[in-house]
Amino acid sequence: MQIAIPLSRPRSALWLLVFFYPSVLLLSLNFCQTILHIYPSGIVTLALFSPAPLKALVVCGILVRKSENAASVKLNWMLYTEIAMLIQTLGLLFIMPSFVFARAH
Repeated sequence: MQIAIPLSRPRSALWLLVFFYPSVLLLSLNFCQTILHIYPSGIVTLALFSPAPLKALVVCGILVRKSENAASVKLNWMLYTEIAMLIQTLGLLFIMPSFVFARAH
């Protein structure tokens, strides 16, 4: 059983960067609202965050598919990526309404 990411070093770095991209966007929005007191409109927030998990999932899938591993390793890693991205997206969906409907006090 292979525990490490079954990609070359540059591809695994890109995979990790793209995988955590939706969460980094959410943290940057939190930073803007709490520290800088910038409150973007709900439409802008949804336009930025809605396609982010789907884009990240597609890029991660392409990176795993282009790796030089056995088909079973690729399939397992793609399933892991999809399940982890689903959990991350569900977490973002529960947190997102608080940012969309946030107003300056």
